[in-house]
Amino acid sequence: MVQSGGHGRHKLRDDQVRHCPTMGSLCAAALSLMPRGTRHELTGILLEGDFYPVLRVADGGEWRLEITKAWRPLLGKRVTIIGVRDGFDLIAVERITLS
Repeated sequence: MVQSGGHGRHKLRDDQVRHCPTMGSLCAAALSLMPRGTRHELTGILLEGDFYPVLRVADGGEWRLEITKAWRPLLGKRVTIIGVRDGFDLIAVERITLS
């Protein structure tokens, strides 16, 4: 953490992983296992989510889908998506098709 301008309050650094003595190596290891920007092709069932639709894959995992194309007609159906990882569990979908 870094002192903010004279108010005695702290704020998180942008590069907290490198500056967190207790969690730094653990955070760095987790980030290296889950890189952003990697391309994924996933197949599963498309479900309604809170803000994003969700793809539930065979192993029980779920991915939130950032998608602009019409996806509502595919709810409850088995689909394949191709996209780029944009967050911990978020895929920016480039293509979605029925499987």
